Amino acid sequence: MKREKVLQLPSKAPFSKRFEEAVGEACESGVYVGWYDDRNDPFNTKVEYFVGKSTDGGKTFPTQMAVSDTAFNPCVGFPFCGFFGDYTQLVSGPGGVVHAAWSDTRDGASMQIFSQAVTW
Repeated sequence: MKREKVLQLPSKAPFSKRFEEAVGEACESGVYVGWYDDRNDPFNTKVEYFVGKSTDGGKTFPTQMAVSDTAFNPCVGFPFCGFFGDYTQLVSGPGGVVHAAWSDTRDGASMQIFSQAVTW
């Protein structure tokens, strides 16, 4: 996984979708959020699951990274994109470890649940 720093975009950035946010509890190492994001797809169709870390109490999240290992179309397997993303979870643990879980349609037919532990 590659960590990256990105600029904070306005919430209504043109042609960019961020949705189904999950907030991890604050712990001694920061506040964490997870969300689906299409920033890496030039056609704004495929998304990845991202996690961001804040060290200023949640005011900004300058460190963000994709934790899913592939991009996918969230509408495949879901008529009209209904009910997609209902199964996201983010839990922070000791030592800056965050456990992210998300639903994903990478097989092109159905929703599957994936998870990833991230150490900051």
